[in-house]
Amino acid sequence: MRHGRSKQLYEYWNSLRCDACPPYRHEIEPHRIKTVLPNAFILQFHDIDHIVFRLAGTHLCELYGREFRDQNFLQLWSDNGRRSVRALLNAVLTRAQPALIEYVAETFDHTRIPAEILLLPLRDSNGRTSRILGSVTHQASHQFLAARKIVTQEVIALHLLDEKAEPQKAEVAEHILHGTHPSYLKLVHSKG
Repeated sequence: MRHGRSKQLYEYWNSLRCDACPPYRHEIEPHRIKTVLPNAFILQFHDIDHIVFRLAGTHLCELYGREFRDQNFLQLWSDNGRRSVRALLNAVLTRAQPALIEYVAETFDHTRIPAEILLLPLRDSNGRTSRILGSVTHQASHQFLAARKIVTQEVIALHLLDEKAEPQKAEVAEHILHGTHPSYLKLVHSKG
């Protein structure tokens, strides 16, 4: 993780975990992460092709120029990146393991901005891991982005994170995408 807000949200989420299990959705107290809230969101799993926004922060909605509630998270990605992001989200939910997406966002005026999305699994009231707490952080100021809207985004790297919030070993990309089972994920797509 490169951004302080991502680290802050991870540390809060990690403080709520019990015996390496993700926290429950109802345990999240917004006032404890108020500096992250404008960039935060919660996703809900319906099926592998429909992982939708339940909540989205105001800054996130401003960046894209739209409301996200009930929108499919997978629709943010091009066809090339969507398959990889779907596999990563599946790993976050089935393994109850945090993850990070590194990507480049592009605005309508073709400005390209490095960014990251942190994905943290949450349990629902039935104890199933079916929600994801996340945050979006860009390497550009709010003022710089205020006059621009993000229109596309391209995956650079996907990472499952270990208990120290470090990316796990690299061989996992092919295993997750092709259905075998090592427990780590790294570079899935890189434009070269």
